Amino acid sequence: MAEKTFTYAGVAVPPGPSIAVAIALHARLQLRRIFALRAIWPYLLIVLGVALGSLGLVRLSLANAGAFVAYFQTFALRAVALMALGLATAAVRSDTDAGTMAYYLLRPRAEIGLPLGRWLATVAATSLLGWLLAGAVLLSTAGTMLTPNFAYVLRMFLSVVLAAIAYNGVFLLIAALFRAGAAVGLVWLVAVDLVTGSLSGNLSLLAPTHYLAVLSAPAPEQGLWQQGEVASLAAAALGLCVLAVVGLAGTLLRFRGDPPR
Repeated sequence: MAEKTFTYAGVAVPPGPSIAVAIALHARLQLRRIFALRAIWPYLLIVLGVALGSLGLVRLSLANAGAFVAYFQTFALRAVALMALGLATAAVRSDTDAGTMAYYLLRPRAEIGLPLGRWLATVAATSLLGWLLAGAVLLSTAGTMLTPNFAYVLRMFLSVVLAAIAYNGVFLLIAALFRAGAAVGLVWLVAVDLVTGSLSGNLSLLAPTHYLAVLSAPAPEQGLWQQGEVASLAAAALGLCVLAVVGLAGTLLRFRGDPPR
């Protein structure tokens, strides 16, 4: 007798797939959703808006490196956070609001594969959009005094990826815990990330902005970092990864216990 299979995301999968296969399938399905034209256009508008703002900065002749770094930290990385908020919230609430979450949770290994797969998809999408945003900002400064050195360009792209990892982990947990995930996430973004991240003391350690300010600080003229700076950069990257792990752990517990509805 032939072994039964089920179809998921257009792929026939034998019963009891490995966790890795389940994660990959959920990630693939979520990426299809994200890059559908009706879903992706608001994020492309955000990219365009930040790029036009950078072009305006150049046209105002604010020709100093500090202005460029401040713009990237204040507007570009904040735009990455907003895109992560929208993508991570939609990854959970779109199915809970439509009443289809229970269907996806019936799939084998879904209590682990669904949250991890959708987190990977949102991280990939946020990183890609963030790289597009960073590239557009760099293009607008080409040939001007605001053009950063290669070391800082690498820092920009690394900051985008680590921001995507951390923000999507946090926002996925918020979306899993609250029906109004977008509103709660926006409040967290302002009250915790923006305000707390600008303070000194231990409270700032809860904010991704605190770590991103270190990663996206101006790079020296030669090399990626100055002597003695490696430890602070590594600590900042670790801090962002810890925030992502905490968010993911909470999300997995939520899905294994009382899944979001």
